[in-house]
Amino acid sequence: MSMNEPPETEPLSAPEPQASPAPVITSLDEVLKPEALRRVNHWRRQCRRCLRMAALGNLRKAKSLRPQDMWLSAESSMQPGALEWNWDLRPLASGGEAVPFATSGVGGVEPATNLKLPFLRQLRKEAQAPGGFADKAIIDEMINGVNDDVQMERGSLLCAPHVSALANWEVAEERTSRNVSKGWSFEGELPCWPINVAPYGIVDESTRAGEAKWRLTNDLSWPHPGSLPDGKGGFVQSHNGAMDRSGWPPNKMMHVRGIAEAAAIMSCSGAPIQLWSADCDSFYRKMGRQSAQIWRNAMAVAAGFQVDERCCFGSAADATKCSRITNLLIEYSRKAMREVDEQYPVRDARVLEWQRQRAAHGESGKLGVIGGYIDDMSGCSFADECVSVAGEPLMREGVPVRRCTLRRSCAPSTSSGTNPRSRRSRSRATRSRCWACT
Repeated sequence: MSMNEPPETEPLSAPEPQASPAPVITSLDEVLKPEALRRVNHWRRQCRRCLRMAALGNLRKAKSLRPQDMWLSAESSMQPGALEWNWDLRPLASGGEAVPFATSGVGGVEPATNLKLPFLRQLRKEAQAPGGFADKAIIDEMINGVNDDVQMERGSLLCAPHVSALANWEVAEERTSRNVSKGWSFEGELPCWPINVAPYGIVDESTRAGEAKWRLTNDLSWPHPGSLPDGKGGFVQSHNGAMDRSGWPPNKMMHVRGIAEAAAIMSCSGAPIQLWSADCDSFYRKMGRQSAQIWRNAMAVAAGFQVDERCCFGSAADATKCSRITNLLIEYSRKAMREVDEQYPVRDARVLEWQRQRAAHGESGKLGVIGGYIDDMSGCSFADECVSVAGEPLMREGVPVRRCTLRRSCAPSTSSGTNPRSRRSRSRATRSRCWACT
């Protein structure tokens, strides 16, 4: 049974650095034209009043004060001398010089990431060998930062939070503040220019989850086609709508049905099996963006604007590429599971007979399966007791260790739940770290 088979891709070309040295920028008015700065300040004042009313629980007033979306092209808003670069303005607040966002993957610049880059660089070398991981391009993106593939007019889009965020502002503020405390984002009154400020909302998933659960969603499909004039006779494209998807290889996603079918086939042996599930903690947030592009993903918050340096829920590129990253994690988890099976060969007569019958019909007799749908992992394994090649039982605290336990420990998760009846059991959760992340 095949799941999470990676597409075949070639290595990516090295990212291109900045074309020329940047000028010295010591003040905001050297970047923005006066009229553009006036319009931005006016928008910010109105947005602050809106968020203040949301914080007080006055949704009606917050909705009435919510500023209209605003688009400013780079040419119309930026001073000619600064026009060529995308500026990180944070140093200006402490009397320093603004600097262009550097391209990660060039000159030693690395993306903001939790991935183990030295490990991935070694993995990239291994992928070049025959039989290496097929999707070589995604390893390059993990190392250099995930590229958003956006092809749109350069400029700044300012959008206030959606009404769902205003209506649940306490939750929204907690989630956006966590982005900063976790080191995934940074904030400032105007931290960069250009800046793409997408609206965001709060989705209540409590009914589905069976407990209080809220999700912050970045609406990178806003503005809708034909809704916001660009001032040139056309309309502003959304982040998702402007993506060049022609280079994205087909990537077949895992279906839960595959795990269920594997479990049914393995059950025919009469030997005990165990199903398990795992949910990778903050999966998207482990992956860094291409540093030169982070200005294209920001949000309006009480402190000004928050710029996101990590992959997020809401970007079509992030969803597509993180699913390919899952294929890599599954591939190397399978490798670790095969090593477990070699170290502890099966001895259960029922499993051995099942394998013999499967082989007689030209079918696989694998001792377990694993699959992943982006950050959700699941698997099935025989639950026979582990005995080493030398015939020594594996024991922990006087209890025999079963194959399903060792195989599950190979899964790339930070939290997992198991239950012999395949229901997720939080009370039996174990915690481990993904070998690819810090």
